[in-house]
Amino acid sequence: MVCALVAHGVGRAITTPLLALQCLERLGGVSVHRLPSPTPERQMTLITRDVEWIGIAEQLARDARRLLVDTDLPRLFALLPHLGKEIEVAA
Repeated sequence: MVCALVAHGVGRAITTPLLALQCLERLGGVSVHRLPSPTPERQMTLITRDVEWIGIAEQLARDARRLLVDTDLPRLFALLPHLGKEIEVAA
């Protein structure tokens, strides 16, 4: 939605790289620029209810990281190569 508005000339937006990826694949006329340093940082946290969910939580975290590294980031870097040195996925 935000990118559609930008593509139609209604302002600008600050967003995450993954949302920018979704926008660039669907919309033309939108360019992505790096914010001036220092750039924002994001840390993801997985919260579960009980100890019995630990195995599922660990598997979910591994799968999400694998999808990000193997699928989403290569697509993002293909469209925006300059972000390759800006995004780090911790082990």
